[in-house]
Amino acid sequence: MLVLIGFCFFCGLALGKPDVLLLASNAKVTLPFANADISFVAFLIIAPLVLTALSFYLHIFIGYWTTLSRQQPTSGQTHPVLPFTFNLNYRTTGWLSNFLFYWLVPVMLAVFTWKALPRPEGPILTVLTSGFVVVFLLLQIRRRPDQTSKLSSSMLWLALLGTAFLMARTSLGERLHRPLFLEGAELEKQNLQSLDMRGATLTDANLTDANLTRANLRGANLRDANLRGAHLFGANLIGANLNNTLGNQATILPGGITKPESWNKPN
Repeated sequence: MLVLIGFCFFCGLALGKPDVLLLASNAKVTLPFANADISFVAFLIIAPLVLTALSFYLHIFIGYWTTLSRQQPTSGQTHPVLPFTFNLNYRTTGWLSNFLFYWLVPVMLAVFTWKALPRPEGPILTVLTSGFVVVFLLLQIRRRPDQTSKLSSSMLWLALLGTAFLMARTSLGERLHRPLFLEGAELEKQNLQSLDMRGATLTDANLTDANLTRANLRGANLRDANLRGAHLFGANLIGANLNNTLGNQATILPGGITKPESWNKPN
């Protein structure tokens, strides 16, 4: 448990960098304490897998704990309970134990997913997080005592159905997205290929020579942005604000697909 809490804290520190530094396909993330840079894509793959493995390893022991509790109940105990986080028989410690055992890792995976939503890895992490939440909700339902209130059990079942629905929608290709606030961002020569930047705020952003091939910029605000030399082939610019944009003129074709054509004046 202590290792799991420490690794979650470690991941939280690593993910604290602003979005502008984590969007490029070759983005680097600095590992806390080690002060070493590694690929952000590798971090998005390895860290959630380590969290998942540690969590399942922990819950193997919780399974044994609940089995032994049923076989040899202590005095006054009528149902198996989680091990106390602290040796105090209070409701607060029970809630804390419940959060640490069942919700700490899903919350951290949700942070990973939130950071990765604009990137191509976003749907994979969304499905992973949703599946993990489904498993943990099922564990909670299975391990809950018989005298638990019907309202509490109903809420768990509703959360389970909602999470399963979200996972199914994402698996079928419907992506979640989040707003990006990148006003005045320096993204010169960045590889932003296939990013989901729907509704992003990119006013005054420097996108000189940036690779925006097949990027989804639907409804994005690119007012006063510098797009000189930017590659926009296959980008979706439906509803985008291109007022006073500088760069290579883009002819918007049906469906919002853009084809670059050079020009030397503000558009």
